[in-house]
Amino acid sequence: ITTDVELIHLMLNEFYISVDIT
Repeated sequence: ITTDVELIHLMLNEFYISVDIT
């Protein structure tokens, strides 16, 4: 079961990874 907090954390993590790559 994935909680909203975990989902948001994953989304933010991917976001920061994308920013870091760019």
